[in-house]
Amino acid sequence: MSEADLIRIAIALAPREPLFSAVIHASQEITQRYDNANVIDAVTYPPHVSLHICYIPRRVLEVLLESVSHLATGQSHALYLRGLRVERGSKGYVSVRVSRDTELQEMHQLAISAAASVRDGISEPLPRSFDSYSELDKANYRKYGNAYVGAKFDPHISIAKVEPEDQGDAYAIAKHILDGVTEAPVEALQVCDIGPNNEKWEVLTSAPLPS
Repeated sequence: MSEADLIRIAIALAPREPLFSAVIHASQEITQRYDNANVIDAVTYPPHVSLHICYIPRRVLEVLLESVSHLATGQSHALYLRGLRVERGSKGYVSVRVSRDTELQEMHQLAISAAASVRDGISEPLPRSFDSYSELDKANYRKYGNAYVGAKFDPHISIAKVEPEDQGDAYAIAKHILDGVTEAPVEALQVCDIGPNNEKWEVLTSAPLPS
């Protein structure tokens, strides 16, 4: 398959207030003071938790969109993001860590299953480090298009990516703004076109979840 035959998508959760605005506020405050390579706003790159990221054939995109919409309508109660805490990551990242509780793990499993169901016969670019993957990670990548599945699912919401020397201050800003926000309900389950290099966040479908 050529690159034109593929689309790289994220299946993601969009949080409700107060988390949505608090993450934007934190990212914008950091951006005013430091060089931020991961600016979060309400439209261009809004707050989200990625359940799964992978390539799929472009010809089956509508099938995936319908499948994800059905996942949302099948939810009988509100989904919450819990155990929220601001964390410093590697390479200058600041994010909100989300507890990988049973409900969120189940939603992740539904997302990767939906993606796997439309990936049969796909031919896609492999990561440069693919040869160093474990056999399990290689098998997961071939099936799901990403090795970070199952026990490796790492739910978080990005806030900023700054220079390492600025990370401590950026973390302090985010922690102050998000202080006291420990859980938040989820607004919608989305599928987004994120481009080959995470260069965009184009919402293709947004299915509301119960409130």
